[in-house]
Amino acid sequence: MLIDDVMPDCDFVESHARQSSLDVDAAWQSVLDLDLAESRVVRALLFARGLGAWRRQGNAGSITFDDIMKWGFIDLGTSLGEEKLLGLIGEFWKPRGEIRRDVESADFATFAEPGYVKAAWNFTVAPLDGGTIVATETRIQVTDAASLPKFRRYWRVMQPFSGVVRRQALKLICHPRR
Repeated sequence: MLIDDVMPDCDFVESHARQSSLDVDAAWQSVLDLDLAESRVVRALLFARGLGAWRRQGNAGSITFDDIMKWGFIDLGTSLGEEKLLGLIGEFWKPRGEIRRDVESADFATFAEPGYVKAAWNFTVAPLDGGTIVATETRIQVTDAASLPKFRRYWRVMQPFSGVVRRQALKLICHPRR
């Protein structure tokens, strides 16, 4: 998996999976078409986190992969039909997250500047009898020991909400409205 190549070691991990009656091709297309704005819960959580500005970015309120790239996410690759991988680097414990927008995808895996956290977030699709299993995993790596307690405090509060976003994403993928 791409996530294993980009972040084989991590300090925190969160994984979720959901079975779907969609075939692999339909489930994969649903991953690619994901619009998180279709979930009122996700919209509310992003607004509470201060990310409600996506509505003012001229995208009619959608929250697609293209839209979140504008927030500083990095496209770390796609293994067609199997895995989509995104990355994000920042000081997440700060009010605006201090997202690094100057790191290229080729440099993500080796980025180690002290004071930051790297997050790799994937979506995978795999065949399962009569359908598919769609999964998402988030791996988080802190770049230095001084940042670990800062992130740990942040994650203690934010992890449950992060999990809700990921479970909502899987629900939207497995039960598309289209």
